[in-house]
Amino acid sequence: MKVLVCGYDHFGYVGAIKRGFQQLDRIECDALTHAYAPVRKMREGNWVKRFWHGMETRKINGKIFERAEAGGYDLILCIEGGCMIPETAERIRRKTKIALWCLDSLRQLNLGVDALKAFTRVFFFEPTDLEIFPEGSYLPIGFDNMTYRRLNHRKLSHDLIWIGSPHKDRLLRLDRIARSAEEKGWDFGIYGPFYSRKSQKKELEKRYPYLYQAIRKNAKIPTEEANQLYTSSRIGINLHLDDPHSRGINPRSLEVPGSGCFLLTDQRSEIERMFHIETEVATFLDMDEFDRKAEYYLTHDKEREDMAERAYRKVHSEHTFAARCMQMVDILAR
Repeated sequence: MKVLVCGYDHFGYVGAIKRGFQQLDRIECDALTHAYAPVRKMREGNWVKRFWHGMETRKINGKIFERAEAGGYDLILCIEGGCMIPETAERIRRKTKIALWCLDSLRQLNLGVDALKAFTRVFFFEPTDLEIFPEGSYLPIGFDNMTYRRLNHRKLSHDLIWIGSPHKDRLLRLDRIARSAEEKGWDFGIYGPFYSRKSQKKELEKRYPYLYQAIRKNAKIPTEEANQLYTSSRIGINLHLDDPHSRGINPRSLEVPGSGCFLLTDQRSEIERMFHIETEVATFLDMDEFDRKAEYYLTHDKEREDMAERAYRKVHSEHTFAARCMQMVDILAR
C-alpha cells in the first residue's frame, strides 16, 4: 500500500503521521507539506486579499493533485483539510481514496458538511464532531513514539512542568498553579510562546505575575526538547481548552506519559476511556484538587513512578500514531 500524507504541518503532525505509517508492514508513505492558506479566506476581506488567498490556495491544491495523479497512491490522507478545495478532493476521489483526519474540532476548523462530503472518509479526533457529521469516524489523536520516549541518564529539571500554547483560558489556571508552587516551594517550569512584544510582556507580568515568574523559555518548544524536559521532570501538567462542546484529548495527554513523565491532567471523559485513572494517570476537577494531587504525588515517589511506568507502557503499545494509522487502514478497508 502506498500513502501520501499532506497538509499544513501543524505541530509537526504531517511528519509524525508519516513516521507512523512507515512503522507498519507493507506500507510505503510519502509526505507533502504546504503553507497555511485556508479556503475560507478566499471569501473574506477585500478583493485584494481574496485574490491573493485564492492564488495561494489554488497553487497548493494544484501541487496536491499533481502529486496524487503521478504518485500511484492507494490513499491520500489530508491533515486538517482547511486548505483543500472540495473540487480538488472530488477529482482525486475519482482516481483513488482520499481521507481527511481533523486533528482539531470542526468548530475550530470551520469546515462545512459539503466540504466533508468530498472525501472518501473523514476521521475526527473530537468525538462530538460526529454530531455534526455522523458519516465520519472517531479516531483519537496519537503521539510520535519516535520522538517522545524515555531517555537514560536524566537529570531532574522541575517538580512540575507545563509546555504548550498559551491560549487565554489557560492563563488564569497557570497563574494559579504557579502561585501554589511558589507558596509550597515546588519548582514549576512553564514553556511556550507567551509574548513577542514589550507591551505583551508588560501586560502578562501585570495580569499574571506568578505565571510570568515561572516562564523558563518564551518560545515554541521543539518536540525533541519537549521530550527532554518531560523525561527529566516529576509531574507533567496538562490543561485542555475550556470548551463545553469538547471531550477529546489533546496531544499532551499522550506526549507526557510517552516521555516517561507522570501525567496530572484536568478531567476529560476520553481520558477515562483511554487510561485507568489513579492507576496510570491522575486527574483533577478544580485547582483545589490539583493542589492536593500535586502535593500527594510529589511526596509519594514510588507510587508516582509506578503509575508513570504503567502509563508509558500503555501509550507506547496502544496510542501511537502507528496504532492510529493501522486503525485507519482497517476502517478504510471495510
